[in-house]
Amino acid sequence: MQKLLLSYVTQSIDEHGDPNQFAYRKGISCTDAILTLVHGIVSGLNCKQTTISKVLFLDFSSAFNTVLPNRLLNDLCNFIDEPWLIHWLRDFMQGWSRQVKLDKGYTTTSEIRVGVPQGGPLSALLFTIYTDCIRSNSNCSVIKYADDTVLSCNITKGSHQQNQHEYQDFITSIVSTCDQKNLLLNKKKCKEMVFENINIKHRGLIEKRDERTIIHNTSVERTSSTMYLGVCIDNKLTFSNHISKVLAKVYHIVATLMYIAPHFPVHIRERVFEASILPNIIYAVPVWYHFVQIKDKKRLLSFLTYCERIFGLNHNLLKDKVNTAARKEFERLLNNIQRNEGHPLHCAINSLCNKTNYNLRNAAITPRFRIELYRNSFVYRASMFIQHGALEPLL
Repeated sequence: MQKLLLSYVTQSIDEHGDPNQFAYRKGISCTDAILTLVHGIVSGLNCKQTTISKVLFLDFSSAFNTVLPNRLLNDLCNFIDEPWLIHWLRDFMQGWSRQVKLDKGYTTTSEIRVGVPQGGPLSALLFTIYTDCIRSNSNCSVIKYADDTVLSCNITKGSHQQNQHEYQDFITSIVSTCDQKNLLLNKKKCKEMVFENINIKHRGLIEKRDERTIIHNTSVERTSSTMYLGVCIDNKLTFSNHISKVLAKVYHIVATLMYIAPHFPVHIRERVFEASILPNIIYAVPVWYHFVQIKDKKRLLSFLTYCERIFGLNHNLLKDKVNTAARKEFERLLNNIQRNEGHPLHCAINSLCNKTNYNLRNAAITPRFRIELYRNSFVYRASMFIQHGALEPLL
């Protein structure tokens, strides 16, 4: 029954929901959320004035278990027009009970009055509706994937005091909204990162960069690297830590197969590489495709040499498989964004394609950029690919 009603609820979210909520939307994945976050950072750093970008990663404690059903029903009325569906969802959230097993006995049954039933198709979807009111404003942006929420704000040299004040006020309002909705923020697991241009000398920006964010009278931990939706992001956007985590995982996979892989036929060994190793390497590859450094490319090539020895496959064949899969993932994501006019990056790519600059040396038309980070971003490379069809190989 939940699966039958899922399309009704999903359609209402697509029409009225927050466009920066990337969970449970057709044709959109975790990669889109990470790309939107990275684009917001590099586009801010690419502006004329020296800029810093502050990003706050929020962490909810037992997010689904703290939802207040009555408040959720009020939120559902803003999304769904059919009264019968509202009544069905109300009955769906009520009447659940729990029991704890101790050794061979059971405790008495108690009714569950808080939270949404978990494990079904509608569970996480109802939570996205519950947190829909947490949205971006003109100065700060909010990016959500279910309960993974990120707040970001760009602080410029000309208005650093106002930007910092708006950033802290926005966080305070978000925390107040969470308190009203019984959403518990884990202050110890909330992380803040600061991204900056090279050689910041402006005293005001230095002060605002070092100023800490406060949540419930507690200073948020400042970090140089954190994990978001399976991708390790560092404050230099080199993604070296992400490559390290990926290599640690795939080396472990190969180590478990090293004794049995030689006994398989060649086509089976290729299928094993494509099914168990390749997806781990190219996960969210459009995010870090052009950010990856030469030393990290050499580490990936060294891993392919190791796979060549274990699987008995040609090194160039494995390299071509990685490059082909990465290119296909890049093109697939770009096609999805171009087809989806509601995607946050749809207008960014189209507008960048229209803003061009003639290069007199090679008579080519290239989009404008000020810093190398912006040139390496997905949006810039996508606009280049649309104009020229050029996409250099990953390895």
